[in-house]
Amino acid sequence: MKHFLLLITIVFCTSNVSSQIIYQQDFSNGKGDMIIIDNDKRMPQEDVIEFAGAWVITDAKSAGDPAAINNSFYTPVGKADDWLITPIIKGINEKMGLSWSAQALNKNFPNGYEVRVSPTGGDKISDFTDLLITIEKENTALTSRSVILEDYVGKDIRLAFHYNSNNKHLLLLDNFLLFYLPYLDSVMKN
Repeated sequence: MKHFLLLITIVFCTSNVSSQIIYQQDFSNGKGDMIIIDNDKRMPQEDVIEFAGAWVITDAKSAGDPAAINNSFYTPVGKADDWLITPIIKGINEKMGLSWSAQALNKNFPNGYEVRVSPTGGDKISDFTDLLITIEKENTALTSRSVILEDYVGKDIRLAFHYNSNNKHLLLLDNFLLFYLPYLDSVMKN
């Protein structure tokens, strides 16, 4: 009977935690419902030619699972302008957050990017008027990052990861998660 009650408790707790996740994308099924915009149309250097175009979904991550990788090592040299955009996220409340993992793949050329919001839910570049966070130089170790979305309570929004490095190398993004803050508390306690 003790084992049965323990099993019921585990199932209840697990389903309670997962119900607090609003959106997630780990690229295990390709780009899924994400929008990719290659606004710069630049060609990469020969040694990173496999990352031509914006946000290539690949298994090049050290853990071996898929991730989105972008490149700013161009010929001729120029600034990247590539966008990775979520679907519309409806009904933001004051207890919602966004987390993701990121990594600069060359220690000599740490990349930068920004996370932007379209407060109208539009999907054109011009709709992303709000800046959530700017990362000037991403870490070379896979790093978890997060922001709170409290400024968008009651709105339907889209989020965009705008890669804007100039003559750097490769940037990896993965494990996007939109969640209610109690989810974060439950993860931290485990």
